[in-house]
Amino acid sequence: MQINGKDIFVSVSGEGEPLIMVHGLGGNASVWGSLTDALSRMFKVVAIDLEGAGLSPNQAVKMTIDGCIEDILGIMDALEADAAHLMGHSIGTVICELLTAKHPERVKSLVLLGALHDVPQGARSALKDRADKVRKEGMVEVANAVTQAGTSAETKTSRPEIAAFTREMLLRQDPEGYARYCEAASGADVADLGKIRCPVLLITGNEDVVGPPATSKKMKESLSNAQMIIVNGVGHQTTIEKPEPVRSGIVNFYVDTVL
Repeated sequence: MQINGKDIFVSVSGEGEPLIMVHGLGGNASVWGSLTDALSRMFKVVAIDLEGAGLSPNQAVKMTIDGCIEDILGIMDALEADAAHLMGHSIGTVICELLTAKHPERVKSLVLLGALHDVPQGARSALKDRADKVRKEGMVEVANAVTQAGTSAETKTSRPEIAAFTREMLLRQDPEGYARYCEAASGADVADLGKIRCPVLLITGNEDVVGPPATSKKMKESLSNAQMIIVNGVGHQTTIEKPEPVRSGIVNFYVDTVL
């Protein structure tokens, strides 16, 4: 899809109100595979690859979170949708939060998995360092480290295929695209959660060290209409480590609260 003069990969399935899915750093549209079939019976599911990730090439001189927001709004416009439901993972949750706070009239609901909010200064500096590293050395070391830190003990011991999928997804990232997303994330603004009025579901794993339960709990206190689910035996790869309880929680949220 041509959006704001750029080629953005967009996968659409189902009918109804659009549900736009925004992956995190190192991800792509495939992280939503465990959810798409169930949710496409309820929505027009729109899974995207952000610029420089997956099947979307690097095109802008510099990637920014504001640019990602403009691309998502452009996708809504291309779909002739005044508003959409949003779902984000990891840094994708920051994009969804900021879009919703800045344009509340365009968002009907939010699902935030492994949510982040105010990225600490230390993490911002580490993201800049990581960008330099992958440009110089490629993705192998970062893929190994992120897979190790981002999955639960149960995943690493009992579900090696999930850890392998995570590592492979990272290894297939274009280093320059990954570096640009790191730099964009390092400069992300902090959303004013008080401006988010739509229903929100926060889901995280009990072993998530990137978007831990403490972060979601703190966010829930600042949101006017939020629910929270903690899934045991899950790290930061929320949608793929234990898809069944994650999928059930999301479907129940939509059925009971949104639709």
